Amino acid sequence: MISIGMPSYNGKQYISQAIRSLLDQTYQNYELIISDDNSTDDTSKICRLWAKKDKRLRFFTQKKRLGVAQNFNFVLKKARGKYFVWAGQDDLWDKHFIATLLQLLKDYPNATTAVSNYENLFEGKTYIVKKHDFDNVSLASFRAILHFLKTNNLSYFYGLHRTSVLKKIGGYHQDSRPFFHSSDHLTILKILFQGNVVFSKKVLFFKRDTGTYTKRFSYLEELLFTQKVRRSILRYLSFPLSFLYDLFYSLSYTARSRFTLVEKLILICSLLIFFLKRNLDFMMSILLGIWHVLKGVFRYSYHVQ
Repeated sequence: MISIGMPSYNGKQYISQAIRSLLDQTYQNYELIISDDNSTDDTSKICRLWAKKDKRLRFFTQKKRLGVAQNFNFVLKKARGKYFVWAGQDDLWDKHFIATLLQLLKDYPNATTAVSNYENLFEGKTYIVKKHDFDNVSLASFRAILHFLKTNNLSYFYGLHRTSVLKKIGGYHQDSRPFFHSSDHLTILKILFQGNVVFSKKVLFFKRDTGTYTKRFSYLEELLFTQKVRRSILRYLSFPLSFLYDLFYSLSYTARSRFTLVEKLILICSLLIFFLKRNLDFMMSILLGIWHVLKGVFRYSYHVQ
């Protein structure tokens, strides 16, 4: 009935917790597909051990690295279920996650996607970056897109989807942008263009932050410019270009959509506002980053003296 696709790469720290969280679901009629993207740690070994314990787990290991987007699409391609959910190798799920979202899709046959509210997880504690309340149990495609552009809600990506819809849109969006070569934003938009969405206000999903968000400024203030941090900074500086890619494709999808002319104009205005807000947030983050680096330099100079 359901396929869960988990792309993995060097995830030995948390992947056992993620697998256990999925195997403990109250709904059990599913397959868990894990594709290890040629990890250099013990991820593959850990997954093989789990596959021996539970026949629902189908494990694949890549002999040559595919990259994030292609690995996400690999697990989708292997899916045999009517419904599909992408699972992060370090995330966690409430035990009723699948059962709740599946029931919503059964109750609303016109919906293509079911999502729940979520919280962020860092060092064993949960927190909310911003509130993502849903006004209704069900939203039509047009309203759902407006809601996404207002909240930038990641729940849409990690919801339960009809497999046929994901395969129809080509899975995880890929293009020629630098570094990432893919886009969560465009993947979500393409899903929402396909049909209605249903929501559970319950917090059933926990998106882990390994420090990239929570500790990003402390890394800068402590002047911890490791190779990993430098690479993250370089990728982050490419965000404005990624925003342009997202805007271009978003406008193209809107122009070709089945919406009325008025709805298309409303979406275009919303997309432009969203684009401007993303760039403003980016600039504010850059200024904060510079401030924290300066604080670190001043503190270092003080201690040296």
